[in-house]
Amino acid sequence: MIAELTGMDVANASMYDGSTGAGRGRADGHARHRPSAGRVATSVHPEYREGLATCLRSRELPVSTVC
Repeated sequence: MIAELTGMDVANASMYDGSTGAGRGRADGHARHRPSAGRVATSVHPEYREGLATCLRSRELPVSTVC
């Protein structure tokens, strides 16, 4: 229904917070492109970075912090 309302081809359920959304985005990107490691900027809020790392740890996906 959301896809119809917005005119988009597909729509996904909302995430609980930014770190969960970031983790899901990283996991989806890995599934499609298989990069060696995810990168997150140091300017991202520390709680988001921690949540991202937690989401990815369960999937055994690497993430590194960059400037």
